[in-house]
Amino acid sequence: MSLHALKGRDFRLFTSLQMECHPEVNLIIGPNGSGKTSLLEAIYLLGRGKSFRTARRQSLWRRGCDRFSLQALLSGAFDRQIGLTLNASAASLSFRLQGEPVKVLSELLPLLPVQLLDPRTTPLVSGSPADRRRFLDWGLFHVEPRFHAHWRTYQRALDQRNAALRAGSPPLMLVAWEQAMIEHGLVLNELRSTYIEHLLPLIRPCLDKLDCSGELECRYQPGWPREKSLEEALVSSRSRDRAQGFSSIGPHRADLLIRVDGHAAFQQMSRGEEKRWTYALLMAQVIHLHQTTGQKPIVLVDDPVSELDESHWLRLSELLGELPAQRFVTLIDAAQARPPVHGALFHVEQGIVSRML
Repeated sequence: MSLHALKGRDFRLFTSLQMECHPEVNLIIGPNGSGKTSLLEAIYLLGRGKSFRTARRQSLWRRGCDRFSLQALLSGAFDRQIGLTLNASAASLSFRLQGEPVKVLSELLPLLPVQLLDPRTTPLVSGSPADRRRFLDWGLFHVEPRFHAHWRTYQRALDQRNAALRAGSPPLMLVAWEQAMIEHGLVLNELRSTYIEHLLPLIRPCLDKLDCSGELECRYQPGWPREKSLEEALVSSRSRDRAQGFSSIGPHRADLLIRVDGHAAFQQMSRGEEKRWTYALLMAQVIHLHQTTGQKPIVLVDDPVSELDESHWLRLSELLGELPAQRFVTLIDAAQARPPVHGALFHVEQGIVSRML
């Protein structure tokens, strides 16, 4: 499905927001502070259920207001309408599909797979293990139907084990939750490992097009010592975990080790190189999603010219042009587009969106 139209009221600096989108390329231009990034944020909120800019919901509605609303009209084999609202008294975002309340967000998110191509907010090379786990799990959520149920059940068992550790519960109580962690954690480990194997062949062509040299190695670390089974690792960690009050091993501690020419990537890359490698990893993930499901995700790119020099921006724009996705790209000026846009061109200034092409 593609995003056919975006509507909103009192979101960020927009009193009223309305955009009819192109199914391929949507270029959004305007000066800094005009609201370009907020448009991407609105799409991200509808597709992810959270902002990529802030955890403070009070900053999401327009100054002087205490609520906002957004709406996405999706076109495809079957048209869909997604809406969300948030007000000062609500505990969380309220979603609706076809006008009906959505109780479980995971039922809604597959309709609008949104990927943000931004090395600043997705620091895969120099970021934390949690950043890389989110990268893996977003991809798996959209391509592997079994993933979410196992992930959710594992997280529930993990929370219960942590609570039992803090309460000083007897070993028998821990065993009950550990068995659930083992059953579902081993499936998560298998799915993540397989996902990386399928993703790797798609990463190298993206790296080449972005002028990223070096031999790439991506090695999945399961979150416990490889010489032990998950059951053995959980049992041996009990004393330490009791003292700390949380579970120190398991798939929730997994990582994706990224090495180049045999060395940890973050130790030898310049900032510019790190950004290009991150773009390549994220774009390979988008390609994999399309090849696996046939679905074209939505890709958001915020002011890439500020992150790259002219030659590397040209390389990135060429790769974006080949990407099987609906693309939304923000720039200061249309003259920065490489090549010129064949899609929709929008101008944003002082919270007003105008379509130019």
